[in-house]
Amino acid sequence: ASYLVLPWLGIRFYQGRNVRGTFEAHGQHFSALEARPLAILVICLLDLFFLIALHVPLLYRGMFPLFGKLLGDLDGIYLTAAAVLVLGLLLWGTWEQRKWAWWGSAAYYAILAATWLVTFAQTSWADLLAWLQFAPTELEALSGMPLHGYEVGVFVGLPMLACLGVILACRRHFSRSLA
Repeated sequence: ASYLVLPWLGIRFYQGRNVRGTFEAHGQHFSALEARPLAILVICLLDLFFLIALHVPLLYRGMFPLFGKLLGDLDGIYLTAAAVLVLGLLLWGTWEQRKWAWWGSAAYYAILAATWLVTFAQTSWADLLAWLQFAPTELEALSGMPLHGYEVGVFVGLPMLACLGVILACRRHFSRSLA
């Protein structure tokens, strides 16, 4: 009950006339965070999540899937760095509600989801484990798992596609031009 009742009580309290009057009496100064539409804040949070998540494959030999081929070591690290830099730029543009950021984000997430899905759809679990070059004990534990490569792609690709859906649905909030 606490998961339903306590949030409901909090919402009722903070939407109350007295609380609203208290905030209005102390000024109408909106912070930059409050001035942004909720959709922009959601996209920025998703971008921040993926900025962090893109660093995880670096722990696995710098793995970067590129349309059917797993790249690693320096090549993978360079591509991950490029992906992170582009996403950082798109995050800034999204925060500023620039139209180019909407187009860029839509293309970015579509391409990134496609490359992950295509690569792992073509990679078996055994091939993935062989590519990762785990220690024998870890390899033995992981090789007994009933997984396929495409399941890894779905695990990563679906959140990217969901993010793409959010971006496409929020187009109206990106009305500013390049200036």
